[in-house]
Amino acid sequence: MHTRYDIYKRIDASYYGYRDQEDGVLERLEGPTEEAMREVAEEWRRLDEVRREARKGVKSGEVAEVLKVAREMLREDEEVVEEERERE
Repeated sequence: MHTRYDIYKRIDASYYGYRDQEDGVLERLEGPTEEAMREVAEEWRRLDEVRREARKGVKSGEVAEVLKVAREMLREDEEVVEEERERE
């Protein structure tokens, strides 16, 4: 029978998960999910920029044309994506 001391003495960094990334399995499992999360975060950032532009227009007394600003930003993003595809 092992004492509590003997059990704790055998605990090392791998027990706490510090070596999980060394074998590459975790990276393969989490890679697609992390990429999807980054895309969602980027979309949120774009919408946040649109909101900020709209607020600037409202604060200055002008009527904010949120739809127009959003369309311009989407066109710019589409152009960047097309340029990246052409490079590949």
